[in-house]
Amino acid sequence: MRLFENKKECFGCGACANICPKNAIFMMPDEQGFLYPKINEELCVNCNLCKMSCQIQNENEVKNDGAVKCYGFKNEDIIRMKSSSGGAYTAISDKILFQGGACYGSVFTDSNDVIFQKARTKCERDLFLGSKYVQSDIRNSYFDIGVELKNQERVLFTGTPCQVAGLKQFLKAKKISMEHLITIDLLCHGVPSPKLWKDYIRFLEKKNRGKVMGYSFRDKEHGWSGYHIKVEYDNGLVECDSREDLIFTSLFSMDLILRPTCYKCPYSCKERCGDITIGDYWGIHQVDQDFADEKGISLIIVNNKKGNQVMKDVLDNPLYTWKEYPYNYVSQPNLTYPTLKNLVTDLFWMQYRKKGFLWIVQKYSGYNNSFINRMERSIVFRIHSWRNKRREK
Repeated sequence: MRLFENKKECFGCGACANICPKNAIFMMPDEQGFLYPKINEELCVNCNLCKMSCQIQNENEVKNDGAVKCYGFKNEDIIRMKSSSGGAYTAISDKILFQGGACYGSVFTDSNDVIFQKARTKCERDLFLGSKYVQSDIRNSYFDIGVELKNQERVLFTGTPCQVAGLKQFLKAKKISMEHLITIDLLCHGVPSPKLWKDYIRFLEKKNRGKVMGYSFRDKEHGWSGYHIKVEYDNGLVECDSREDLIFTSLFSMDLILRPTCYKCPYSCKERCGDITIGDYWGIHQVDQDFADEKGISLIIVNNKKGNQVMKDVLDNPLYTWKEYPYNYVSQPNLTYPTLKNLVTDLFWMQYRKKGFLWIVQKYSGYNNSFINRMERSIVFRIHSWRNKRREK
């Protein structure tokens, strides 16, 4: 049994592992830390459910025709300050929780892994808030959602487009109705390596002699735009935007550490797979200066009738501030094409494998005092930025 011809086709969604009736498929990390399915041939009965649930070559089956509506959105300020952008997810999930439904999203574990989890309360749901620029592990979430949908329960699932697509293919293969399912796909730039993330966390903990207890990629103390890193340790230390704090986002911004599939992502387009798409409304200052501010603005794209009905119910709440905009006012590159692979990505991973985390950090992230390395990084970053700008034109 082969699930794909080339591992670069695999999104790592885990639908195949969730659907296997014999538990013959398990997700294993490769040398970059990304999960791929492995089949125990002794347990496999060739039922083909894994292939039926796989989204490879079936990506267009779960896409919507295009945007129905587009909004700029602001939740209450206290919610916005806890959110990456304008608090749209909190508003939508509040509605589902009020109706007795379950929400699924990604959380940091105590060991700083990123996994999917279910929430039934606002307290549990609040763990989903904030950006997590690491590929998350679905675990058994698809299977659990299938059970809840069979029981006519309302479910909100929020993840990257490929995770939403994986869930939909899983449910189609299991012949489970999606009537009570609402999906939100995130505007995704690509998912970084969990292995490199854990190496980075160990590096921080060793340097600061404490366990990382809290990590924020988008702390808003210094405004909404850009990356503002805040790290909290069990020894009481709190760091914000130090040289060490910025290492991971520096590598992320150079597009060096993404899953191989991200560079040819079929979901980086206007035909989205979620009922609703949410993300940062970058460029809102140019679109509507009066609506813009530095506390964060959510972009909400409604993709079908189901999403439209959900948003109608949400927008009736007088606590929220929102405005509808023409879709062509949105300037998000990943609504048009996938993230461009850096020219030195393959070299980066080869050197990471041979020379380790600290070496590549010093060479690529600017974390040292070497003038030569800083110049090398600057040249690589500028060439990559120039290629991206050429592509946008």
